[in-house]
Amino acid sequence: MTVSLARALICGLAAGFIAATAGADEKRAPIRLIPADPPRGAEMKEEPAAQSQQQEAPAVQGPTVLVAPARPSDPDSAGLPGFEGGFGLPLWRGSSRAAVARLLEGLPQAVASPALRDVLFRVLAAGAAPPEGEGPRLTPLRVRLLQTLGRDREAALLAEAAGLETPPPSAGSAAVDPALASGDLEAACEAANAEMVRAPSAYVQRAAAFCAARAGEADRAHLILDILREIDAGGDTLFEGLMLRALDAAGENAPPLPEDGPVTALNVAMLSWLGEAPPEVWKLRSDPAAARLRARLVRTEAEAEQAARDGLLEPRALLALYLRAAETENSRARLAQAAMAATDPQQRMPALAPLWQDALAAGLLVPVAGATIELAADIVPSPELAPHTSIAVYAALAAGRFDIAERWYAAAAERGAEIETDNNRAVLAWAPMKLADAGGKMSRAEDGLQRWLEAGGDEPPYSRAAMLFALMEAVGEPVRRQDWTVLLTDLQRVAGEFPAPVVWRGLDAAGRSGRIGEAVLYAVIASGGRARGDMPTAVAVVRALAAVGLAAEARAYAFECLVEAAAL
Repeated sequence: MTVSLARALICGLAAGFIAATAGADEKRAPIRLIPADPPRGAEMKEEPAAQSQQQEAPAVQGPTVLVAPARPSDPDSAGLPGFEGGFGLPLWRGSSRAAVARLLEGLPQAVASPALRDVLFRVLAAGAAPPEGEGPRLTPLRVRLLQTLGRDREAALLAEAAGLETPPPSAGSAAVDPALASGDLEAACEAANAEMVRAPSAYVQRAAAFCAARAGEADRAHLILDILREIDAGGDTLFEGLMLRALDAAGENAPPLPEDGPVTALNVAMLSWLGEAPPEVWKLRSDPAAARLRARLVRTEAEAEQAARDGLLEPRALLALYLRAAETENSRARLAQAAMAATDPQQRMPALAPLWQDALAAGLLVPVAGATIELAADIVPSPELAPHTSIAVYAALAAGRFDIAERWYAAAAERGAEIETDNNRAVLAWAPMKLADAGGKMSRAEDGLQRWLEAGGDEPPYSRAAMLFALMEAVGEPVRRQDWTVLLTDLQRVAGEFPAPVVWRGLDAAGRSGRIGEAVLYAVIASGGRARGDMPTAVAVVRALAAVGLAAEARAYAFECLVEAAAL
């Protein structure tokens, strides 16, 4: 059979998815959503030059970076083609090449914090005049680190722009793999079948064969396998073994699986679907891409939650595992199933609210909210659902949906003009929203933090309040002396964790000197790439990011740390 005939056959086979708290002694008007005071900065001290020139930060996964004046003769000035917007000043001004190289080499293997992962990607991908001085080439390090972040396509583009040897493409499909990563086999099969009419790669044909076997279409699966054996002889032996098992309904005739094979999203999905253990040698592979794929083979909800917390498992994949869990004892899985089963949007909240509360206490609010927040997108914050205002705001902010948080706050604030309980709910929601507000939508309130405490925001020893107040100051929001004074109780219990002194000093110096790229690298290293619940580290990272003009990124990371502290 010729290749052209094989393609024709393939085309012919293609087919087309926080609980309410006590009130204050005196009733006061709720803090208004729409600022009634002058625009931010009108009566505050002037922002640093770096901040005044910064553009608004882009959304996660879709950032653009403003290309600083590059020196074409130096390949280290290369960036992704057409990658513009984000940094307002030269990225590496004042940094030394040797120091930046060491920082790049010292970055953690996984970056769990969405805010830090986004800004690190932008630093690695941005075209900019490189640091001064002697030192190793930086672009090869940047290419490798982009691969570590799972951005293989961008790594190849950067290598090409810098004149480097393009890293070998990972076996996969940009159309199919995202659905496989989220655990959505229906969407993955739909994408694979759609790709089959567009001169598909061998990988897409393997995916289509698996989808046919999964759908019980054995004849179609066998035909695609026959075509693959002709045009891709000796391809993926692990896939072949898995397909034999998928097509063996009785499970008696399939030979043992090969002892090794490529770690691909498709092979991982097939292993998971078949309930097979991965090859033992996979455990010896330490490259980040393999680690991310292996994380999808978790067997229990607890393993999946830890992988999601570490940034190795996508939130949607965690949700998919929750929904597959039958007769589970995991409370979060049961609540996720109940929320998904509710057809009336208003009936979802009684399941979503305790799910988010449970996730907050377990340190899982960011991935769980990220996976489930769309279920709340069309929920109307009615008076009957008012007790869920606080946790709805926290979950929406944790998922990066300020618009949903704003809707819940506005409803509570409107009712709060007449009802004291709703007034307190609005006051409690105001503080985290003010911390996360990068767009200047929330008004300042001189006694806002005092009212937050009075409404039940925290109680002695005020560890959560201390974190909130410190993070507020770190992003440039004023905190009154008398508000701090209230927290001066039970001081013997105050403790913190500090990174290495050289990292602590470097983070502070990079922030004060306006060295943008260096400050980001130090921030990722000092934090371990994750949200920190200890106030000294969290505040130092937020302050450094804000000092170099990354105000939106500082606020996003600050809220992640506030959520992390709530779980301690």
